[in-house]
Amino acid sequence: MPLYPKLIKLHNNVAVHKHARFITHDMLNRHLKWTFPTKDFGSGERVGCIELMDNVYIATRVCIMHDVRINRNSVITAMSVVTSDIPENSIASGNPAKPVGRFDMFAALRSMSKGQNVLFKNQDLPNEIAEQKWEQFYKRHEAINEK
Repeated sequence: MPLYPKLIKLHNNVAVHKHARFITHDMLNRHLKWTFPTKDFGSGERVGCIELMDNVYIATRVCIMHDVRINRNSVITAMSVVTSDIPENSIASGNPAKPVGRFDMFAALRSMSKGQNVLFKNQDLPNEIAEQKWEQFYKRHEAINEK
């Protein structure tokens, strides 16, 4: 649970992986003051807001820093660190997270290559689906190695 939940706004159709982190504050000024006691760094803590607009997906282990807005129709890929605003219609990745693709193009490509999209109870994947996925995996890697 975030320390400052009033500083986080989630709009419509927002999905956040349970291992994502929302950092609405930092205590770096306090650390700097301890390290350099004669300098003035302002208050001990900076606090800021985080806003996720409509149709945003936050993958696992994403860290979103304070004073950031992730605009509508965006995906933040796994393990990214968001330190500044993400534009609308973006796939963003990295540390710091930057746009690397377009959401509309990703959605179009994903709809053309309809894969196995089902929910399995207790994450129990049937053996035949697992075997099929391994076959596809090996075929793809054999084709890459032949090049």
